[in-house]
Amino acid sequence: MKKLLFSAALFAATMIGFTSCDKDDDEKSVDVREQAVGDYTVTSTLYMYDGKTLTELKGDEFEEEDVPTAGKAELDGDGMKLTADGDVINIVKIAEASNGFTFDVKEMSITETDEETGEPYTYTLNGFNGYELKAADGSTVKYHGGFIASSKTLEFYVEMRDEEAMAMIAMVLMTEEDLENFMAMLFSGDEEGALALLEQYGAGYSVVMKITCTKK
Repeated sequence: MKKLLFSAALFAATMIGFTSCDKDDDEKSVDVREQAVGDYTVTSTLYMYDGKTLTELKGDEFEEEDVPTAGKAELDGDGMKLTADGDVINIVKIAEASNGFTFDVKEMSITETDEETGEPYTYTLNGFNGYELKAADGSTVKYHGGFIASSKTLEFYVEMRDEEAMAMIAMVLMTEEDLENFMAMLFSGDEEGALALLEQYGAGYSVVMKITCTKK
């Protein structure tokens, strides 16, 4: 009898161990990325950044950036990828947060075509620490982006620092006289002079784009 009871107890203990392991495995198998997989409506907002403050860029020349486009978020290795308007944004360093997850954005190159000349041009986008979360101690922690589960929203920031960014900033900051000089340089073929004027106005600035993706 004692032998039988011992065997039964050993069997029960073994099964409890198995049950416990199964539960742990189930908990570990939960992937925080899954909640963000799906189709999105994507919008963007442009800002001028002076190293301290983000100032929204407004005007007719920036309206096209506000037109919503369709996007799709998918799992990709240890990260995710967001496809929108023909571009692929790679989401990396995903970490669980209290209401979703945070992440970084991998550097990427975008190639577009100049509407006037038909020539292609390329610019680089880098992740920007514009997404903020409050830490337990009350301090603010910044990331490139995050997914908010309650509103089913992906939000992230990227930064431009090349000629494309300088041109956008210069169009906002240039005096009327310098703008006329800039156009005259372009028409006369003085590309070096035009670029020098852009650099004069764009020094110390960059363009930051906030991209908001709302799940459908």
